[in-house]
Amino acid sequence: MHDSKTSSKPPRGLTLRQTLKPAIPSPLTRIAWNRDGSRLALPSRSGAVHIWSAQTNHFQLEIQSSAAAWATAVAWSAKGDLIAINTGDKRIRIWNVIRGNRVRIRNGNRLSLEGTTVDWSTDGNHLAFGQATGGFTVWDADRWVKLFDRVGKGEPSSLAWAPSGQQLAVAYRQPARVNSFETLPHRIY
Repeated sequence: MHDSKTSSKPPRGLTLRQTLKPAIPSPLTRIAWNRDGSRLALPSRSGAVHIWSAQTNHFQLEIQSSAAAWATAVAWSAKGDLIAINTGDKRIRIWNVIRGNRVRIRNGNRLSLEGTTVDWSTDGNHLAFGQATGGFTVWDADRWVKLFDRVGKGEPSSLAWAPSGQQLAVAYRQPARVNSFETLPHRIY
């Protein structure tokens, strides 16, 4: 086992390429690569999400997702231009990382959803998030309209779309379980 405190060598089979250090030293939470591997999002307990570019080898953007809550998780859209940020105040915020601004939806309002976890479908057409009150919601990511709510018992801790985009797995904290749902396109439109 590799111990970074006692050894500078990485474990056998791995080569340390570099170490990234955001400008604001804050504990990092669930990091995530975009789908083509060109950007890495580093959400932190300070509420900031740092976007690192693998092409330039520099941080290209710092998103202050919430002044009041730490960034707990992130999910990239299929195109890699949008990022959904889940924060400790159980909100989901959508940012355009190319423009560096929050996404505005219907009537110019910003999307701010109450949620505990978030994931984009593999085709980028749907955004699912776990509801703090239990269950989950799926949104149409092109029109920013809610497609459906699934009311459930227990707070989702994680969710993930299947590569086909036709199944959504939802993990719950209490009682501990994973439910898999078939999301046939003709039924959610």
